[in-house]
Amino acid sequence: MTVARSAGDVVGAGSVGATIDRASPADLVMLAVDTGPVPQQLGALLLLDNGSDLDPAAMLRVIADRATTIPRLRQRLVWPPAGCGRPVWIDDPAYDADQHIRRLRCPAPGDEQALLDVLTTIVSAPLPFTSPLWTS
Repeated sequence: MTVARSAGDVVGAGSVGATIDRASPADLVMLAVDTGPVPQQLGALLLLDNGSDLDPAAMLRVIADRATTIPRLRQRLVWPPAGCGRPVWIDDPAYDADQHIRRLRCPAPGDEQALLDVLTTIVSAPLPFTSPLWTS
């Protein structure tokens, strides 16, 4: 019997078994620096013109549909018992893209500072480890 030590390793004898996708060293670094009052998170902004004929609901659906094609966005980290190796990425059985996607309107006066205040609030909120680690 072999024991998985990293992504792609197989548990079990021969070619039969399940793949264990352990947190990579880069994942562990991100987790290690994600402490204190400001989480270590990345953010991006999609700014739409008010006069645009884009349908926000359709855009949210596109984001949700595309997110399902990226396995890591459907996975969450699970910590094994002490001494049993690095955390493991598992598919979240309760995954729902709609739980990760938000539609926000910039508050008055709607200037750049108001927008930055909203973004700061979003990016500085810790992501829960009980679900995939992303929000939109």
